[in-house]
Amino acid sequence: MDNIRSSVDDFLVKLHNISSDLEEDEERLMIFLCKDHITNASSIKDSSDLFIKLQECCLLTKQDTFILQELLYYTGRFDLLKKYLEVGESQVKKQITDARWTKISPFRCLLLDLSQNVVKEELDKIKKLLKNDIAVSKMEKITCLPDIFIELEKAAVIGEDKLDKLKEIFTEINQNLLDKITQYEKNKKEDQRKCLNPECHAILHRNQSHSDEPSRDHSTLQNIYEMSKSPHGVCVIINNYNFETARRKYANMVNLKDRCGTDKDEESLRRVFSKLDFIVISHKDLTGGGILQTIQDYSEQTHENSDCFICVILSHGNRGVIYGTDGESVAILKLTSGFKKSKCPSLAGKPKVFFIQACQGGAFQKSVQVEADASNACLNCEVSEADLIPNEPDFLLGMATTQDHVSFRHREVGSWYIQALCNQLERSFNRGEDIQLILTRVNNEVSQNQRPQMPEPCTTLHKQLCFSMKSLSI
Repeated sequence: MDNIRSSVDDFLVKLHNISSDLEEDEERLMIFLCKDHITNASSIKDSSDLFIKLQECCLLTKQDTFILQELLYYTGRFDLLKKYLEVGESQVKKQITDARWTKISPFRCLLLDLSQNVVKEELDKIKKLLKNDIAVSKMEKITCLPDIFIELEKAAVIGEDKLDKLKEIFTEINQNLLDKITQYEKNKKEDQRKCLNPECHAILHRNQSHSDEPSRDHSTLQNIYEMSKSPHGVCVIINNYNFETARRKYANMVNLKDRCGTDKDEESLRRVFSKLDFIVISHKDLTGGGILQTIQDYSEQTHENSDCFICVILSHGNRGVIYGTDGESVAILKLTSGFKKSKCPSLAGKPKVFFIQACQGGAFQKSVQVEADASNACLNCEVSEADLIPNEPDFLLGMATTQDHVSFRHREVGSWYIQALCNQLERSFNRGEDIQLILTRVNNEVSQNQRPQMPEPCTTLHKQLCFSMKSLSI
């Protein structure tokens, strides 16, 4: 037995031991906390399944166990932290305030906090208050508040930016918990204004003076965008999945499907750009107006201590536009133009990079395995390439497909374009390769798929833009 055991990877042994020591309710909380990272979380039965999924998503590795540290911290299993991962409660608590490490979203932590502070009598009252929001057959099976939150999220009743129902519930139930929701809402608005929470905002302002570092060769700086700060800046992901409002609102969008597989794209993007030393911030299910407001908020922030700005939009679209979840169209040029040097001077001379996963037309060949990120809406759009990004330097727009054409998304593994982009970025870690070379490889990878699709970069970059993976120390 000892010989067999010694042949098993020590890391997997640790995961097995941790899983064996967890209680059932602790496992359920961990699965709930990871809901933002894992598609079809309801299929995960226990912590063993969860750890396998996290490894498949590259969120849990031998070198980087921090998500597991967070999970054990939030479930109060400080004994397992010390026993198997050899870190203390205070160390994890300190690192959680650093956005480069934390993987559990503030919204998920808020829901956990609410769940842990609700007594049985309050839970019963909450179930009565929600009798019109959750089917009786489902409500009868619910025994804890996280399960209620899951049902409300499925129905798009609550979310990171949808707190009205939560506030309505806890106005009736518990004033102290209502205050927690209000404080979260206040912090989120402040975070969006500053781009980060206070602790993470400080990261962008720390160690900006390095007088002991040798200056870089001037000729090199002339040919390559400076990428010396840590973190490099912010990667904003707008992830639209639920288009129920659009289907109700517009007759020509009744066949517009929810975007199954988009969460897989978000997982991959979060993993890759975190490794590339960007602070990744996600916004889910935004209306057309919400997209415009979110982009405006980021354009009005100061980016003086950033090297670069990245925005990824995952949605339905048509020629020259992307759709909000309410079916309202937003011109791509209107989004990119918000970062012109006259409107966002702190990013002047720095690369502004946009990746858009959305169709740019309505014609496509049907396939059993894939869906198209387009609606059946007919828009009379006359848009040229020049109408997508401003006519000034330092912009890069990566489109999933050429104009008038569809882009494909697999319901389980994500879109062809985003998955190829993440794959090629990962392969290029620490090689110092220019983004335009990487995008050429993305074109080649996507073009090998079963249906014709060709991504289209549009750029005014005048230097090489090279990413590299940050070093991990945990």
